[in-house]
Amino acid sequence: MNMDNLKSLAFMLMTVMAYMSLASCSDDEGVNLAVGSTFEINGLDYKVLSLSESTCEVGGYGLEGQVDIPGIVSYGGHSFTVTGIDKFLACEYMTGVKIPNTVTSIGVSAFAYCHSLSSVTIPISVRTIGDKAFQFCENLQSVSLGYGVTTIGSDAFRGCSELRSVSIPNSVMILGEWAFEKCTGLEAVTVVD
Repeated sequence: MNMDNLKSLAFMLMTVMAYMSLASCSDDEGVNLAVGSTFEINGLDYKVLSLSESTCEVGGYGLEGQVDIPGIVSYGGHSFTVTGIDKFLACEYMTGVKIPNTVTSIGVSAFAYCHSLSSVTIPISVRTIGDKAFQFCENLQSVSLGYGVTTIGSDAFRGCSELRSVSIPNSVMILGEWAFEKCTGLEAVTVVD
């Protein structure tokens, strides 16, 4: 084998190894992680969004009471920043949720049908509230929207019948159709600078 062939082979091997390190990570304990991998910590379910940026999203099933979402989680020797919120299913007895200031998006139907949820503070880091994100959270009385929110999806707060007032920051550029439909207790909506 001549020197040019050896250089080409070495380059190809380094390229393959670099790609493999980005596509999958493993630690000393043999935990393999890839984009889309899921893991559970303290009743919360996480999904890896990016290995190169070390980001993940969070969701849950059947949670009750106050739920505090951490901003950073560690699993398998890796630390991930929680940047998205996926679905919290069958969480009808979840009364409150603390969203960390690392989250940039609240997904479609993230907290839909969390009937006991009474208040939520959306931090300034959140840019997008997905369609139906809080749909039919009938006991939701108070929502504090951070000044970073630019999009409130369609039906985002539909059926939140106990919601009394909402202050929408002027950063909101897109307000989806029927975002506050069937909010029968809503008395005031204000746009704040």
